[in-house]
Amino acid sequence: MTVSFEKWPRTELIERLVRIDPTGGRRRFWFNQEILSAEWFSSHIADATSDAGPRYHPELNIEVPISSQLGAFGETPAWKASYSRRLREFGGEISRWRRASTEREQGAGKERMEAATPRLEAAYSELQGFVASDRINARVIRDAVSGALYAVREAEGRLRDELEAVHGEAASSSASFRQFQAGYMLAFPAGNLDQAREISEWLSESLSFSFPIS
Repeated sequence: MTVSFEKWPRTELIERLVRIDPTGGRRRFWFNQEILSAEWFSSHIADATSDAGPRYHPELNIEVPISSQLGAFGETPAWKASYSRRLREFGGEISRWRRASTEREQGAGKERMEAATPRLEAAYSELQGFVASDRINARVIRDAVSGALYAVREAEGRLRDELEAVHGEAASSSASFRQFQAGYMLAFPAGNLDQAREISEWLSESLSFSFPIS
């Protein structure tokens, strides 16, 4: 008789245990620990709502910054819908970035924008997978987003240098300069720089999430 042993990782064992023990009774019996199942949360939310009485009402809910973090950690449907919408917008930004890098005149700014494009596309692909899948590799996602952020910031630095070399040091941060160029010159010399800053901010926000590993 031949006996073979199939190696299961920790996540596989946990998934199988959860699948056959939805109420948490077996885990409580074997490990003597409270199981934070969906039923546990539902029960405690109902108790908290009952205790709060008239003081609580969904329409009076106040959003705080940490709510987004908790939504990402719990992969709530509301958070996923919101993040999916923002991710689609981010995909549009990448398309505009790619087009702008093609149209920009030769220089260090153009080179850095072109170098950042595949990094942005890789980060976008990983984030799409995060939203669509129940099982993710958080380290791979963070590495992809970090790589894209670094590349965009490199491009941002070159774009700022090129803008200031032509229009002066104040141009990179001046709102009045942008208004004058747009209103009277019908030009947007800071457009690529502003887009780089917006993308950097978006990527930084994504890095702030504690990506859950299911």
